Amino acid sequence: MSASSRGNLLVVHGGGPTPVINASLYGVVQEALGSGEVGQVFGGVHGIKGVLAERLVDLGSASAETLASVRVSAGSALGSSRHKLSDEEAGQVLDLCQRRGVRWFLGTGGNDTMANCLRVHQECGRGDGALTVVGIPKTVDNDLAETDHCPGYGSAARYLAQSARDLCCDVASLPTPVCILETMGRNTGWLCAAAALAREGPDDGPHLIYVPERRFDRDRFLAEVKDVVGRLGWAVIAVSEGLRDSAGRSVAKASSAVQTDPFGHALQGGVGAVLSELVAEKLGLRCRYEKPGLLGRSSAILASDVDRAEAEGVGREAVRRALSGQSGVMVTLTADRSGAYRWGTDVVALDRVAGVERSMPAAFLSDHGPDVAKSFIEYAKPLIGGDLSTHQHVRTLHGPR
Repeated sequence: MSASSRGNLLVVHGGGPTPVINASLYGVVQEALGSGEVGQVFGGVHGIKGVLAERLVDLGSASAETLASVRVSAGSALGSSRHKLSDEEAGQVLDLCQRRGVRWFLGTGGNDTMANCLRVHQECGRGDGALTVVGIPKTVDNDLAETDHCPGYGSAARYLAQSARDLCCDVASLPTPVCILETMGRNTGWLCAAAALAREGPDDGPHLIYVPERRFDRDRFLAEVKDVVGRLGWAVIAVSEGLRDSAGRSVAKASSAVQTDPFGHALQGGVGAVLSELVAEKLGLRCRYEKPGLLGRSSAILASDVDRAEAEGVGREAVRRALSGQSGVMVTLTADRSGAYRWGTDVVALDRVAGVERSMPAAFLSDHGPDVAKSFIEYAKPLIGGDLSTHQHVRTLHGPR
């Protein structure tokens, strides 16, 4: 096939980066250029807003060394944005693709990015249908529907679990008896729940885990903290930034309109500070709080090898699906945990995932207080890759508090 007869491919990143989003990009570029069917591989600079401004970079011109380095780099090599496409803008995207010879449009991101992909796909239906649209899943929140899990989650979960394990050793060593560990997760508790992977023994922290899937009760929280400190002398508590009370109100949320993105999502955060003050005031216990925040989704050094392989895999599969003519779909991950962990891919229609959030199922939450069930541990542990660093020897030296 001559270069002039081949179509071009455009890939765009949306939403917050993950430690492995660039592995998906690497997979896209390698699969597209190796297919013999794609002429140029364009990347939209700083997300869909860059596409609207026609800011495209030719990824095929990058050296093999550069692409290999990008594969393991933090952040988004293309940049990103949180922009909600209007129907008119979806038409502008289609016009640009036609002018630049783009036949395949790939969007990497979460719920809102899939909504943008769906808009572009629907706009294609009103045109000549010459543009194929495929979504590539990505989010540390793990809240995309119809997929076993999301690329990015395993690495963020690994970072959080290791950080929680390290934090517990610190808190157990010092007079400050309580620490609140606040995690990301706007409306779902997948990431917060991963802190449970830190535990090595029955009395290890985090001792309490609070997720948005269960309404937060301040009095019950105080009683549970008091009980743990009474038994062990210290407590580390994992809380999701998206905690809501019995009335559905956020325990802590930014009130400024500036802190709300174009999709209407208010910037969460501050629940750790609120709850640490509550513990100090009501229980008379010195309490600190920690919030990894963006660190939890940007630590390339703690990225899961499983997660990175899966991220590259969904990028490659997206290209294969696009070249086969499948449009209006998102690549999904499948998992077999019956023996040694194995993963695979499938696809789902974009209209089944766009703007849809997947909450943690009740079966993954403990029936005995604020904690996760064994089934969640079995679900999440394979995703974080190898073993975490152990600190059992520390307890051997200083013993119980």
